[in-house]
Amino acid sequence: MDRHPDEDELVALALGALPGPEDEVLRHLTDCPACHPAYDDVATGVDAVLPASPSVAAPGFETQVLDRLRLERPSDPDRSRYRIPPARALPSIAHVRPRATYTSPPAVRNPRRPAASAASAALVGRCCSRRPRPRGSAWAVQP
Repeated sequence: MDRHPDEDELVALALGALPGPEDEVLRHLTDCPACHPAYDDVATGVDAVLPASPSVAAPGFETQVLDRLRLERPSDPDRSRYRIPPARALPSIAHVRPRATYTSPPAVRNPRRPAASAASAALVGRCCSRRPRPRGSAWAVQP
């Protein structure tokens, strides 16, 4: 680590919530005489404060927060006209066909239900047909 960790990183390390690997920060803390006491102070404070925090949210806390979020959200009556119900949207894309075909279908995974496995493989093939795959694999796209 080529820099000193900031206080947020030290707090995250003390809480065990540091994003990414902790090895670099821990190695720096063992070698740096300035950062090690700073981390000890933060860790002592976290250890003193953490037991005082409630382990369970207060009753009704979640509903109060969700109600407040609903109140603060601006209502836009024009937004509903841009939404297309799924039942009406599907016929408009029914004519779309995949651009490529596959060299061979995927292997059947479950011998007890070959029809279901083949049907799911066909659906996966249709969904993924737009991305080219390397030649020679079961997922290769024919030109």
